[in-house]
Amino acid sequence: MASAQTKSGTAALFQLLALPASVAFLLRMSLLWWIHRDRDAHQFLFFPTSHETWNVAWSMALGKGFSSPLAGMHGPTAWVAPVYPWLIAAFLKITHLDSYSATVLALSANSVAAALTCWPIYGIGKRIASHEVGLASCWLWVFLPTAIIFPLEWLWDPSFSAFFLALLVYWTLHLTDASSVRPWVGYGAVWGISMLVNPATGILFPFFVLWLAQRRRQSQRVRALPGARRNLSWISRPAMAVAFCFICLAPWTVRNYAAFARLIPVKDNFGLELWLGNNAGVKRNWSPDHHPVGDPNEMQQLLRLGEADYMQAKQRQAIEFIAAHPRTFLRSVFDRFVDTWTGLADVPSDRWVAALRAGTAYIWFVSAFSLLAFAGLCFAWRSSGREGMPAWIAPIIFPATYYITHSILRYRHPIDPLLTVFAVYALARARSLVSRRAIARDALNVTEA
Repeated sequence: MASAQTKSGTAALFQLLALPASVAFLLRMSLLWWIHRDRDAHQFLFFPTSHETWNVAWSMALGKGFSSPLAGMHGPTAWVAPVYPWLIAAFLKITHLDSYSATVLALSANSVAAALTCWPIYGIGKRIASHEVGLASCWLWVFLPTAIIFPLEWLWDPSFSAFFLALLVYWTLHLTDASSVRPWVGYGAVWGISMLVNPATGILFPFFVLWLAQRRRQSQRVRALPGARRNLSWISRPAMAVAFCFICLAPWTVRNYAAFARLIPVKDNFGLELWLGNNAGVKRNWSPDHHPVGDPNEMQQLLRLGEADYMQAKQRQAIEFIAAHPRTFLRSVFDRFVDTWTGLADVPSDRWVAALRAGTAYIWFVSAFSLLAFAGLCFAWRSSGREGMPAWIAPIIFPATYYITHSILRYRHPIDPLLTVFAVYALARARSLVSRRAIARDALNVTEA
């Protein structure tokens, strides 16, 4: 009987969440159709942005392997994480190297990932607040401008990264009491896949694993009988997740070692990104003119040194600059922090924002959304404390990499599902506060009467 009720509840939940997910997908596909109905206009204005990822995918589709991230470069590369270029290469193969058709397929896949993100968003919202907050968060995600634009603007991984990170936060919150081996194996494997999509998500992995181990240890202490011998399952299951994460990363790490004779777990471009944000030519956020794509001198240095040595050289130069100019570095970190939470850096560079002439509205929306989300995060921290830590620590820790390198709103997108939940939670708390005050005022009026 209980099993039948559980199945019925699962079916009802699936039907409930299928609606916002379907609307999210259809909305993005409708916009994609509208953009692509005129090929000339599409290519002139709205052709999605992709550089290294597309080049590597094209190389794979031609049978030349994971190589050639920039025009003029040849040979193996670890410039980008492997999963998304593999996906685009598959689409190029399916369409017989038709770039336009492969682009449409890739943007459709981005839209699928964005729509599927409704499920973990609901789970997180329900866990930290209520069913109503979870469902309202799904619907806000459906119509969130950045969650609509990014899947269609970028032939890159932000939509997939957002889905995987939301899934992992939801999974972490529900995994503490799992005693079976299978969910822990799957959890570690999904972490490995997530890092192969976007290694920046890996910054959260140790925090989540340590939280799980600590929660399981506390739970074991509560359940243990006096004098009973304690087992090590509290640490063995998280350790198993770590092991399977490394197992998923191992083949790509071995490939990189064979190609470059050095340890590169996923990709090697951190040194360049750090230098682009920390050199004498940085005006505010970073120095795009110094990227090898647009700087012939940097391209010559890259070709002369080779990819791996070039990245290490750029990292040394960045560290030397930071050590010599600590105040400049701190000012840049502050500027990038502001850009991350206001979208200021996107206004001069984002073609959609420019085409819609929405710079001021974009900044106001992003800033208001960020403030609302942080208000909800504070409420969640006060109400759930350590029990909800994976949800509220991710928006705090994840952007740190971009504060020290360079930041645009696309880099923040993996935590946008969490920010959506927190924004709705803040509105729910505000509504509850207003309702309580209204009830108290009515009760006071009745008493006085």
